[in-house]
Amino acid sequence: MLLHIPHASTFIPDDEKTQYSQSVLKDQLEKMTDWGAGRIFNVGQRIEFPYSRLLCDVERFADGDEMEKVGMGVCYTRTSNGHILRRVSPERRAEIMTKYYWPHHTKLENAVTDELHKYGRCLIIDCHSFPGVPLPYERDQLRPNFCIGFDRRCQETGEAVACRLHELGYTVGINRPFAGALMPIRYLNDDRVQSVMIEANRDLVDEPQVSNQMDNVLAGIEAEFYM
Repeated sequence: MLLHIPHASTFIPDDEKTQYSQSVLKDQLEKMTDWGAGRIFNVGQRIEFPYSRLLCDVERFADGDEMEKVGMGVCYTRTSNGHILRRVSPERRAEIMTKYYWPHHTKLENAVTDELHKYGRCLIIDCHSFPGVPLPYERDQLRPNFCIGFDRRCQETGEAVACRLHELGYTVGINRPFAGALMPIRYLNDDRVQSVMIEANRDLVDEPQVSNQMDNVLAGIEAEFYM
């Protein structure tokens, strides 16, 4: 099982920080980082993006999506409240893609390929956290304890994760307030590979029992998936 952790880092190299107002950057790192995601997800091989999403968001589509239109695509140019974060030319975007985006996706794709060679199947857990109070850009105001995201092909596994968390007494949103889960392009239609997103409410991540409970949930899902 692969744990994909794309948004937990706050690191931005010094030569990249010159793009930002430092006061704005500090505020957005506080709001946009997936605090706790690197701590509560531990069962499985970890694939972590070592840079902040404010530099490059590896969860966004390379050719753009609806978040690109509001300045929060691969290269964020707007803050969580719609203000200017930085300016990125098409040439600079291409450089960031080459230096940060594609190497990470290659690393993840290679890890999936290795998993398939070893086990014939691969389960990706897309690991995130979200703020207890919605940020201005977030359309869905629902705030459960956990959000589980998946597409139709991964429904059985996604619902199994949701069921286990519900049995522990947590409230669970299915594809709400966030939907779907990252899947390497090469394996989009490969039934051997499934991806399920788990988003933990940040109000929970410092509670000591959550990490142990998540370990048990993931261990059980892993055992069922690879049996």
